[in-house]
Amino acid sequence: MPTYFFKGKRYIRVTRDEIGSGKVDPHYPATLDNWHWDDFGVNGIDAALYSGPVDYFFSGDRYIRVRRGDTGPGVVDAGYPKHISTWGWDGFGANGIDAALWSDTKCYFFKGDQYIRVTRGDTGQGVVDADYPKHISTWGWGAFGADGIDAALNSGSKCYFFKGNEYIRVTRGDIGPGTVDVGYPKLISNWHWGEFATTGIDAALFSGFDITDPVALADLGGNSNYLMADGGSNLTGVSVTVDITQDMTLTANGAPQGGNDSVSGWSFQLNCYSPKPEVDAVQQYIIGFDTSNCYAQVNNWKDKDTYLINAGSKLSGMSGNTLSAGHKLRIQLNNDAHANITGATFTFYDVDGSVLGSDTINLTDNGISESQLSPIVAYQLNIVGPGYAESATFSSGKGTIIHQAHQNMVPGASEPADAEANLITLENANTTYGQLSGTGETYFLQDFGVTTAKAPKPRQVGPGARFLPPLHIPPLEQRQTRRFPTPARQLEDAE
Repeated sequence: MPTYFFKGKRYIRVTRDEIGSGKVDPHYPATLDNWHWDDFGVNGIDAALYSGPVDYFFSGDRYIRVRRGDTGPGVVDAGYPKHISTWGWDGFGANGIDAALWSDTKCYFFKGDQYIRVTRGDTGQGVVDADYPKHISTWGWGAFGADGIDAALNSGSKCYFFKGNEYIRVTRGDIGPGTVDVGYPKLISNWHWGEFATTGIDAALFSGFDITDPVALADLGGNSNYLMADGGSNLTGVSVTVDITQDMTLTANGAPQGGNDSVSGWSFQLNCYSPKPEVDAVQQYIIGFDTSNCYAQVNNWKDKDTYLINAGSKLSGMSGNTLSAGHKLRIQLNNDAHANITGATFTFYDVDGSVLGSDTINLTDNGISESQLSPIVAYQLNIVGPGYAESATFSSGKGTIIHQAHQNMVPGASEPADAEANLITLENANTTYGQLSGTGETYFLQDFGVTTAKAPKPRQVGPGARFLPPLHIPPLEQRQTRRFPTPARQLEDAE
């Protein structure tokens, strides 16, 4: 992943994984005047914030919003620079921001020995959460950063914080301070960037993923993503969050199976595996789009021939074949005290972070008895066709997937040996998924994109894998719009 680090009038671009220093790209350091932002930032950048389809840069009491790809300066949006005071944070940071940290729908901003947590979408200032500002010392990092942070970097399951000539690596989820990894603080000079930034970092920017070579990801795409598992142990608190950072535009759907009418659209499928011996053997939780609606759907099977539930609801209206950049969707699985899945909460967010639609579908409200409820031991997130074994072909599309659970998950190529069923979805698409590390984490950040606009071929994962039955989409009249407040999403204790 390309990452930018700023110091004074210079910056470097580094190609790196989630962990470690990576390698400085050729021809760096370079000077900020190469980015041609007129007079903004030519003397330095104080803070930088990745924010999906846009990035924010802060310098002094001003900021700019920039639309850019994974690399390069991008294009400054019309009307910028603006004063930070226009964000209306009751004076916090009005004269400048020291550091900014993207953390999905929560963002953190640091100034001096204080910080705020802000709930926001991909654009705009958002709303400062209750009881902020707070002192950085409440994060319990000892002396490190107690009087201020110079720079912050989200790096998937790890976050990096810089102060003076030192930095720490922190394992954390979306919210809270997380836990400082053993052996930190360390000297920035350990990253071996020559003389650059040995005395400190002014700003750091996660800048997306490089997926320009889909051949390298040929084994990760369509109905073949990683299976996330904890060695066969039950998973609880599972959620997947998909952030659209480039317009997803559908150009075609493949032919349906079983004599069904073709449906134009696509789906985000959370396909889950139950342990042996369970009645609710295979569980599907879906947010789908049919060019007129965004809908939630639950499909569970006893076996490939026996449905237990096929229920859905409309989350929001939609128009056309494009899901524009800045939209976000989340599927949160709900558990009882025995780790059984009791249902799921589905949420669809607008580009400004507001909730377009949200619904909780409970299994026991839709024909499954308490005795049939089951935990899950693995899941796979697939971006595929809408149903009836149809494929989907996109001309564009890009974003990130956040995987979260209460347990450490390890990405793998097959479900645990004790899974009740060895089945994968029939729907497919020309989507690609980024590689993940093989270490156990409660939080993973994965990229996705599309290959060339060509109908995909079916692919399988895991030895002896068989296909799930075609996904059957409930009729529109069964998908009534229901709106609820944003669901609870904290997977860690709030700080």
